[in-house]
Amino acid sequence: MTTTRSVRRITGRHPFLDGAGALLELQDAPLRLILARLTEGIRRLGWPGEPVVRPHGNGVSVGVRSPSDLIRIAVDLVEWARDDGSEEELQYIVDRAARRQDLPLRAILEAFPDRAFIGEDLLTVGLGRHSRSWSLDDPLPPVEALGAPLRVPTVLLTGTNGKTTTTRLLAHLVMAAGLTPGWSSSGGVLIADQMVERGDWTGPGAARRVLRDPRTDIAILETARGGILRRGLAVDGADVAVLTNVTPDHLGEWGVDSLADMARVKLTIAESLRHGGTLIVPARSPPIWSVLPDLLRRRPDLRV
Repeated sequence: MTTTRSVRRITGRHPFLDGAGALLELQDAPLRLILARLTEGIRRLGWPGEPVVRPHGNGVSVGVRSPSDLIRIAVDLVEWARDDGSEEELQYIVDRAARRQDLPLRAILEAFPDRAFIGEDLLTVGLGRHSRSWSLDDPLPPVEALGAPLRVPTVLLTGTNGKTTTTRLLAHLVMAAGLTPGWSSSGGVLIADQMVERGDWTGPGAARRVLRDPRTDIAILETARGGILRRGLAVDGADVAVLTNVTPDHLGEWGVDSLADMARVKLTIAESLRHGGTLIVPARSPPIWSVLPDLLRRRPDLRV
């Protein structure tokens, strides 16, 4: 019997998929056949790269990387491969990709990976008080007309415990300095001390709300494990990443089977830092320090 979970639409940097695309969790499934079908689909779509495969204790994660404007096509392709779809269905996906591709949108997202994002049917260029947004239903400006979009300082925070407390502390410090923090946490989305949306807002949707708000001088974004694994990060290029701790909570979900796995997932926020960005970690945390050398080999520019 083939057991699958639903396909996840990945909108940004992800622990298992370095950018936009789609991921599927498989258990007791014909992996070789699915990979062959995905490879053929990628070839027919003209996308670069190969399927991503990550075995773990509960099965295997399989995915494809797609252009940022065709994430829904990536979802269609992964579902087609999973469900043993027909040649006619694959051709429909290929034709639909040709109709739906948005080259002006793709050009903007590729030109400004650390200061442009899409969400809620909007394109936003520039961050915080420098942001401007356009409906995806309207004509978009050419890249050259956008000049050099500006960012605001951005902090990403994650960890098993202490995220919201740290977020509140930083927001208080920013307000004491006379600036306006846009911040999100498990308590809600706030601009300074004004609640914009109450509830558990710790995923990329919350980050987009903060980064799109023209009042935001500094963005302070609680970034939970669930949001990282389900969707990925909203935007690259943060200035500071804070990892408070790693404990055994939530092991066994989404292909995360050990404390080292969990530390790698949470350190996705460090992978997204701008060149020369700062990573803050506990001085004593064996799970974090067991995987940190691998990160620093890839990112020797980071300050820890």
